[in-house]
Amino acid sequence: MKISSYVLINIITILVNILNLYLFRYEHSKDEKKEKVEHSVNKAFVVAMFMMNILLANLIIYIYSGSVVINVKLMILVSMMWPIAYIDFKKKKIPNDILKIMLIARAIILVPELILLGNVAHRLFSMLIATVAVLVACILCCLIVKGAIGMGDVKLFGVMALYLGLEGIWTAIFCALVVSFFIAVFSLITKKVKRKDNIPFAPAILIGTYLSIFLTGI
Repeated sequence: MKISSYVLINIITILVNILNLYLFRYEHSKDEKKEKVEHSVNKAFVVAMFMMNILLANLIIYIYSGSVVINVKLMILVSMMWPIAYIDFKKKKIPNDILKIMLIARAIILVPELILLGNVAHRLFSMLIATVAVLVACILCCLIVKGAIGMGDVKLFGVMALYLGLEGIWTAIFCALVVSFFIAVFSLITKKVKRKDNIPFAPAILIGTYLSIFLTGI
């Protein structure tokens, strides 16, 4: 059973990574049409994406005894956050098209999740409450501290809540905030950014989500 789980999650992770390559090219082609600018995805980044996703996929099966459906759901989430992090780092924007694909993927994986794992009311309630709570918290943060978080980040957190539910979303956000703090300090020390500059948040969210899943299995 465990061998089949390894095979399934690795196949799905590889397929999602291949989809990511298409998403990279799709986003770049839109800019080329508008600005006639040629873009290329860093090859080292692509290699890191494949290796890190495969590594995490195998680790969560080896370390945690979670359901295959849950593990596949987690890998779809973190895998599709790679192009978002890259594009946010390069262009300081989070593409809505990728968020839409993540929502579609969540709707698809939700069906076998509810059928195989049951406890339908609890799972749906956890997703709903987590999403509403995260969106409210983010909007309040935007209102209290202007520019503290972009609307793209708010939408990304909302999609993450649908994947992670109440059990995992807050740990992921906490880890993302810690990572973001260290990135900001490092960037200021190395003088790569100034105090008033906005630092892309999606890369920190990606790393924080990785840490959260690795540490908790959720």
